[in-house]
Amino acid sequence: MSIQIKKIEQLGLLSKLVRKSQNIRQDDLGMMTDNSHVFIGQFENGKDTVEIGRVLKIMEELGIRLYADLPPELNENELKEKIALLLSTSKDK
Repeated sequence: MSIQIKKIEQLGLLSKLVRKSQNIRQDDLGMMTDNSHVFIGQFENGKDTVEIGRVLKIMEELGIRLYADLPPELNENELKEKIALLLSTSKDK
């Protein structure tokens, strides 16, 4: 199922729904992702200053995949080459 996300509140609510469907408590998810239950609650309630890296870790743990739907006018091959280059140089750091 795909859902378009336009606000952090939507992503937080989606995360909460998935977490609850998996019978995972906030404090347990916090331990699984090296976050506090306070952070989990802030994210689920739509706090717009949550750290993206921590959010991505929560999404991964819950099995939620995030994708970027890029504009069609972008050259796909050129973009793939640039992304590969960025990824290879970031691993060196």
